[in-house]
Amino acid sequence: IAFDRYKCITDPIEGRLSTKQVLGIVTFMYMWIFPWVYFPASETWNRFVPEGYLTSCTVDYMSADSRFFITGFWFCVWLCPMIIISVCYYQVFVHVSRHEKNLQKQADKMNVTSLRSGDKQTMRQEIRVAKVGITLTTLFLFSWTPYAVVAFICTFGRKDLVTPFVSMVPALTCKLSASIDPFVYAINHPRYRMELTKRVPWFCIREDEQSETRSSVTEKTQESSN
Repeated sequence: IAFDRYKCITDPIEGRLSTKQVLGIVTFMYMWIFPWVYFPASETWNRFVPEGYLTSCTVDYMSADSRFFITGFWFCVWLCPMIIISVCYYQVFVHVSRHEKNLQKQADKMNVTSLRSGDKQTMRQEIRVAKVGITLTTLFLFSWTPYAVVAFICTFGRKDLVTPFVSMVPALTCKLSASIDPFVYAINHPRYRMELTKRVPWFCIREDEQSETRSSVTEKTQESSN
């Protein structure tokens, strides 16, 4: 999702992913994650064991022979996605900032205040993009870093520190991520915010109709261009 946002924002004309590109990315993602699911499930390399209060299962990070698996698991499932998410949203922020600076320079050359009639709205959109990126990166860290820490403590450190309660903390945080991420994306969509403003005004969300109109025009323009 972060890569898709990066492509669409940095290259709005040709940045939309084609069907083949999407299928290629999805196939690559399944191939990337397949070994870390298949090997423990088949007990070829590591295994799945109950965790915490025996209400869920996870990879066996308690065993002494799990060091190579946990290291590879950490690199492929935590570090690489974290780098991709951070780089994509950082590039989005840099692109938006650079674009606005170029517009301002052009406006100065033409002796006008701005080339945009809706500077306040534009600034709001920039801030929204930055907030989404920061929020999703923070959520990813919050959700999966506890698992990485607990697994490394057990594999390379003191297993006695990891009680059933401690091992349940990462299990809860990673499952919470699957519930919160869709809401974060939805809550930043203008139309969704408009409906929340109308139906639940006490929810402390405000979205003017101008944002929704711009969103509709953008979508219609994209559809007509396709």
